[in-house]
Amino acid sequence: RDIRNTGTTVPNSSFFIPSSANPGGSSTNDGTAGPFDLGSAYIIFGDTFRYAWIGVDGAIGLGKTPTDTLGITDFGGNHPKIIPPLDTMTLFDLPGTYISPFWADRVLEDSAGSYGRIVYGNDGDSCLFIVEWDSLAVAGPDTSYSDVSRFRVILNRCTGSVEFQYDDVGGFGMDSANISGMQTDSDALIDPDPASVVFNVLGYPAVTRPRNNWCVIFSPTVGTMARGGWNMVAL
Repeated sequence: RDIRNTGTTVPNSSFFIPSSANPGGSSTNDGTAGPFDLGSAYIIFGDTFRYAWIGVDGAIGLGKTPTDTLGITDFGGNHPKIIPPLDTMTLFDLPGTYISPFWADRVLEDSAGSYGRIVYGNDGDSCLFIVEWDSLAVAGPDTSYSDVSRFRVILNRCTGSVEFQYDDVGGFGMDSANISGMQTDSDALIDPDPASVVFNVLGYPAVTRPRNNWCVIFSPTVGTMARGGWNMVAL
């Protein structure tokens, strides 16, 4: 579902830094852009959303209204507070509903110039909302390194699925420095609480480490719960 030729480019100038962000960050390094209308309601984790916010570093957040103003930022290398095993690192809050195909420290633009672009669209399918990160740079300690990574996340509003697609994971080892998965706001739901789905964290487990020409689809399921002490009787 490559949308480089059909998607809409997110202008570099549309990214912003939340007021609580790392003072040393920049909007085209740690920034977020949005809101982007999904086209219709999208249901995930038993909750309904309509708008997406796109982060430079390779993740999106979902909101219910265009005024949610979600911030998705790397904050110089810190991590989400819910996705295990990083759930004890309460360094900052990410959006309650957070979907990350390939989250790492990336740069869209710096003083030396621009690196790649981020595009969104539906590839001609009204069920889909796609975000693609194309050739963003990798953030180094003193400079940015041009890269060829290209990946995308696809939300299917008709089936409720989430798909991660990896055309190229790049040449700087970001497959071992990524956080991939999704989480929901644990305060917004009643039991049973799904909390998070972990796909890959910092290269582990090795079998799910992102790699070239690869995709994974998360399909929704419905869980049931039986409280201890109940007797199940056939009538």
